Amino acid sequence: MEQKPLPVSDLPSENWGRTLQFDFCDLEVIQNVSKILLTGLATASVDSTKGDLFKGPSSVVVDLRKEMIQFLMTTIIQTIKPCSIVESSLPQEADDNIPPVESLVNEFADLKKNMISRVSNWMLNENRESKIKAFMDEIETEGFWVFEDRETIASTLIRYLDFERKEFHCNEQFCSSEKLEEHKLNCCFRTVNCFNQGCNFQFSMLNKERHDLQCPFKLISCEQGCSQSIMRHEMHSHCDTVCPMKVVNCSFLQAGCSHTFTQCSAEEHYTDSLHPHLLSLLRIIYKQEGLIEDLKVRVQLLEKAQSLNEREEALDVRSLTLSIKEQDAKMKKLETNLSQLNLRNVQK
Repeated sequence: MEQKPLPVSDLPSENWGRTLQFDFCDLEVIQNVSKILLTGLATASVDSTKGDLFKGPSSVVVDLRKEMIQFLMTTIIQTIKPCSIVESSLPQEADDNIPPVESLVNEFADLKKNMISRVSNWMLNENRESKIKAFMDEIETEGFWVFEDRETIASTLIRYLDFERKEFHCNEQFCSSEKLEEHKLNCCFRTVNCFNQGCNFQFSMLNKERHDLQCPFKLISCEQGCSQSIMRHEMHSHCDTVCPMKVVNCSFLQAGCSHTFTQCSAEEHYTDSLHPHLLSLLRIIYKQEGLIEDLKVRVQLLEKAQSLNEREEALDVRSLTLSIKEQDAKMKKLETNLSQLNLRNVQK
């Protein structure tokens, strides 16, 4: 009967997770599990040192890493049947009571909460989430748990949990190194680079088709039916701008042509519709000329009206001036008469 690989207490043991003669795992699943491990360790480190003036997450992370690995391996070996490792991948017939890796990691993190974390609102604090994310970056940059080592742990967890189903890993064994090397070249779990030029993504060979369906650098036929092959991430721009099959309005839309056509047939439309386009333009020109004549007449009327107003204003000024002069003459005449009357009275 095939035996499982033996667990190892902690890194950096070089043989941990490598006791099988040969083993490839689904790279995407490895990366997912690696992220779960990183998040769990950061969470446990932050929650276990909340409010402690003498300890920070970085002072406990190494010990917690060892504890978490030991907790996961012990729990998996003792209590979990081989099964899928992520909830979304659990088969319908799987036992719902079998926890996946994420549940186990969360369970370990809960066990490491200190009293302050348990009784305060810290667990609902947005500041907690930002601290956890920041410490996740610190774990990697400071080398507390590098990605390559997390991948090794993740691969071992996958082989334990997927031991019987072999859904996410290859567990073939060979009697000779030649057959082993031959299988490496053809194993569906081997890691390959994307075949599309410009894409640096890596994945297991069995996921090639799925990646191909969403790879942004994949050359695909134009969605609008032109003869060109376009990279998937450039398709939207191509269809909206230079695609010869893009549907456009006639340039003579304002002249009354409501036809729509593809950009590649524009020349044909303009050639076939030359006569009606010219007639439409002539009608517009005649209409505009009529409008121009009407405007000229209105301008002339306005100019005449303005001239009459100016004349009326001038006449009003002249009349007022004459009236003032007449009044001045009358006043002078009255003054003269008064002077003569006064002189006669004095002589008497």
